[in-house]
Amino acid sequence: MSRSQLGTADKGSDNLLSIVVPARNEGANIDNLYAALLDATSHTSMDLEIIFVVDDSTDDTCLRVAALRARDKRVRLVSLTRSFGHQAALLAGLQRARGSAVISMDCDLQHPPALIPDMVAAWRAGALVVETIRDDTLDAGWRKRITSRLFYRFMNMLSSTPITPGAADFRLLDRRPLNDLLRLRDQRLFLRGMIAWLGYPCASLHYVAGARAAGRSSYSTRKLIVLAADAITAFSAKPLRAAFYVGVVTSLLALCYVALIAYRWSQGEIVQGWTSLMLAVLFLGATQLMTLGIVGGYIGRIYDQTRGRPRYLILDEDDTSRPSEKAAAELASAIREPAESLRLE
Repeated sequence: MSRSQLGTADKGSDNLLSIVVPARNEGANIDNLYAALLDATSHTSMDLEIIFVVDDSTDDTCLRVAALRARDKRVRLVSLTRSFGHQAALLAGLQRARGSAVISMDCDLQHPPALIPDMVAAWRAGALVVETIRDDTLDAGWRKRITSRLFYRFMNMLSSTPITPGAADFRLLDRRPLNDLLRLRDQRLFLRGMIAWLGYPCASLHYVAGARAAGRSSYSTRKLIVLAADAITAFSAKPLRAAFYVGVVTSLLALCYVALIAYRWSQGEIVQGWTSLMLAVLFLGATQLMTLGIVGGYIGRIYDQTRGRPRYLILDEDDTSRPSEKAAAELASAIREPAESLRLE
């Protein structure tokens, strides 16, 4: 079934390809990525816009993007007020993309721009979502490989929304699934899970990620753990059920122990209690703390959702298609003055 049969976009140019690139301290990669994108997209016969979303960089990332913008108006710069995280930066770019097809990718050149023509070809063939699957990473150590495999296995074991192992945020979205994605109001973002939840059929392309061109990843171990926790609590309630089952098993073990003590007492035996008592207290305490931690994770997610704070804030947006604040104020004044004169008359 073609995209025209499934429905057209409610906005976006039919021949415009948007590329969204979150960037944090990626100044050394900006020019190389830009050149690679121009080379790759020259084979697609599509118009192009490149949206760099700078997530509070401390290097010259903004300056380098601004320099590109001065030479090429297809480049757009969105700067966030502080670091809201990779997923929020990615969302900011997706919300500002105008194309009928939108590609998201990282700035470190580990997502190969050379794959873009194949992604566009799959989209033109009718795929509404084109995901890329990383078979390997050249500079990844054994620890990263193992933790990545464990994450996807653990996630798919817990979640009712399957996520393709090796799939990251290098993908193409047609305007229709993108519009549906932007309607979701999750405060803690895990975009690859949210896109999988939409359920659109997708095409898959495989690649081997190259070594990082320059700099180092902003995803620390702590951030990866937070992302994994957000992913699990967003798409599965199984940890809550597991906490209940742990409580049931612990209660049964406690009852069995009480029955054993009662039996030995009926036989006239004195039960030596210090070691067994301490073990039971430690076991029960650890079980309770673990259960409280699981419940607390879900309550924290509910708390963030009910506050309804913006998922990111824009410090500056270099986009000539949008009126400046001064122009918007002048327009509002021009509209207001005739209305006031009519009321006076």
